[in-house]
Amino acid sequence: MPKLPPSSEARPCLEDASALIDLTQRELRSLSYLLHPPLLDELGLPKALGNYVAGFAARSGGVKTVEAHRAAIMRKIGAKSIVEVVRYAVRNQIIEF
Repeated sequence: MPKLPPSSEARPCLEDASALIDLTQRELRSLSYLLHPPLLDELGLPKALGNYVAGFAARSGGVKTVEAHRAAIMRKIGAKSIVEVVRYAVRNQIIEF
């Protein structure tokens, strides 16, 4: 941030703008990771999905519940993904259904 005199009226605005820029950068990184996680290329879809489920479990605090239902969760992720891909393909006239 540029050096401003301590009494500058612009300081609060610049500090707010700087904080918003930092937040936006973090959110963009998170979004790009969620849209195409690096593990997808490195490990393949099944292991990447497993890692995604484990990460969600850790972040949500429901580790035991999520781990106990990992296979069902992965089936639901796969099924929902297929439905969304077909909807997209039909909507964009890539396939007829």
